[in-house]
Amino acid sequence: MFIMQDLVPGIPALIKSEVLISKNSAEGAFRVVEIELGLIYDMLYTKAPLIYSRTGIILRSISFLLTFTAFITFQVLIDKHAYSTIDITITYLLFAAAVFLEFYAFLCLVFSDWTMIWLEDEGWNAQNSAFYSLIRKLTRSERWSRSIAQHDLISCCIENRPLGCLKSLGINEKMRQMFVHRVDMNGDLRSFIFEHLRKKAKEMKEDFNVIDKKFRSKIIGQRGDGVLEKKGLLQKYKWCTTEVEFSRSILVWHLATEICYCDDKDRSNVSIDYKTSRCLSEYMMYLLVMRPNMLSKGIGDEGYLDTLQDLQRLNPRNTRGDEATRKKGVVDGILRSELSLDEITFQSLWKIAKSVVIGGEKLAKQLQPLESKERWEMIKEVWIEMLAYAAAHCPWKEHTHQLRRGGELLTHVSLLMLHLGLSEQYEFTRFDGDEVSVLEFFPSDES
Repeated sequence: MFIMQDLVPGIPALIKSEVLISKNSAEGAFRVVEIELGLIYDMLYTKAPLIYSRTGIILRSISFLLTFTAFITFQVLIDKHAYSTIDITITYLLFAAAVFLEFYAFLCLVFSDWTMIWLEDEGWNAQNSAFYSLIRKLTRSERWSRSIAQHDLISCCIENRPLGCLKSLGINEKMRQMFVHRVDMNGDLRSFIFEHLRKKAKEMKEDFNVIDKKFRSKIIGQRGDGVLEKKGLLQKYKWCTTEVEFSRSILVWHLATEICYCDDKDRSNVSIDYKTSRCLSEYMMYLLVMRPNMLSKGIGDEGYLDTLQDLQRLNPRNTRGDEATRKKGVVDGILRSELSLDEITFQSLWKIAKSVVIGGEKLAKQLQPLESKERWEMIKEVWIEMLAYAAAHCPWKEHTHQLRRGGELLTHVSLLMLHLGLSEQYEFTRFDGDEVSVLEFFPSDES
């Protein structure tokens, strides 16, 4: 939470945090981050600093006792024969509801994360903490829906044609929201994200690279080029990674991912990595279209709109059938439209084109000759690097704004990266023995 307050943590805090978070499983690490973001939300958007204090607990207890006392007084001292049965019944119901609400609010207060931290500060031992945590699991709801938004560009172009009237009326954002859906974030995706970040953190720990700002910036700045460089393929794919703006990179890789999916989905030997790849691809497209300010320095949608228009022109008007059939028609149109482009012509057009359709076609053709497992593993690794890049470069102001909407996966990834030292906001400072992490208050799942 110190980053939210513009305070820069030191390397000792980084090392301590990294050791603690690495002891967790992916499930445990995400649970820790959910707790922290819940505390941050409470601090920014609620009266939690007052409510979850010693004074707040005392006032809540007094409120509960006064309500309960009023109920007992009515039961013992009031002459009920002086009032109608309906009035007495309504009064009892109101008292019962008031007592229940007070009791429920008291339980929420007692079994909150804030109370847990306060009790730890007061010196509770491990046995008491474990018992208290068990009770809390039975009384609390999920802190985060653990679902992520998805936006498929090709599906949008297929369905968007009848909605031209909405666009002409300027109802652009509402129109886009109609093509956003949500999927559950399964355990495999959480594990993949956490293991990827842990590997990057391990790279920085080697030979004390954790204190090398240039090396840390290089690791954090990888947006697909890191995995391609390791495979010896960066030179071949520079045109769609490091040599273009981040927004164009997202668009072209998203389009190529969809083309490869449409080409592979009916094959028996397709790698299961395509599910994770498409999930991350459609999430990054959602950020580009609906949350552009969360991407580095904010990204406009000019390239998105031009690409969408080009795809709509490729959409066969007489194509019938389900969505998959119509998507296949668009993909076939993409692949047919640029068959005659040689490398020189492509490079000339790519430098001036606002649409990325020709780039998506070229990238897909570069990926398709690869064996299925190798192809989808590489696509998946490129997308996770893009996600990590976006998370590391999103301003914390935007992260906090999204907490009001229920939180984004990008914010959870960003906080995980901070714990693992994958942030440029650390400074090398002297050790401060008072530095404390929320991680110490919530034991990992593996312990």
